[in-house]
Amino acid sequence: MKNILTIETSGTTCSVALSYSGTILEKYSDELRVHGKILLPFISELLDEMSLTVSDIDIIGISIGPGSFTGLRIGFAITQGLAYAQNISVIPLSSLCAHVHSFKTTLSKDNLSSIPGKSIVVIVDAKMDHFYLGQYIMKENYSIDSMGADIIIKKDRMKSFLSKIDPDLILTDDKSRISGLDFVQTEIIEIFPRAKDLIEITENLFNTGFSVSPMNIELAYLREADAWKKSN
Repeated sequence: MKNILTIETSGTTCSVALSYSGTILEKYSDELRVHGKILLPFISELLDEMSLTVSDIDIIGISIGPGSFTGLRIGFAITQGLAYAQNISVIPLSSLCAHVHSFKTTLSKDNLSSIPGKSIVVIVDAKMDHFYLGQYIMKENYSIDSMGADIIIKKDRMKSFLSKIDPDLILTDDKSRISGLDFVQTEIIEIFPRAKDLIEITENLFNTGFSVSPMNIELAYLREADAWKKSN
């Protein structure tokens, strides 16, 4: 069984999780603008609590965006430093897809069974009248598939875009940012991505043979020009 560290710093919250011999511990903070101060101490505390060192980590799963530029850069720098120094495998993960994994863990068994086959859209505020958007579907085995590349879209195009794809469910980390917009009549659920919910997908991807060299990690910065091409 692999020892897995996961890092989620794409939004206002910051979390780190460590899996060792089937036990998962997590450090989490929703305090604003403290990612740079607490991320390394969080990792150190988790290692101490598990009686491990950095050299014992086999895999690092990192949320690579889209999201907060500052938060992503902090998580990226620490991941790259740890992984390069110790030759640790890195699994990059979409921060929008991370919302779906965290949503899945909040559901009871009965409620979870009703989700496969439904279209799930994740919407996160990108500031300046833009939103990051990802489309996903949960399969019968409860794995999550992307329905296309994550995009960035202007606020005034959201209604038209969502009307075309007609999602069954919308996830967001801040309902106040989107609840007042003229969307299709779709249930909106507020959820924050958590590092502990990325352990399973990190291990699953590693077991398929997928990993990235720490020097080849690329953060998912989305541009408006790309959004126009992808969303038309």
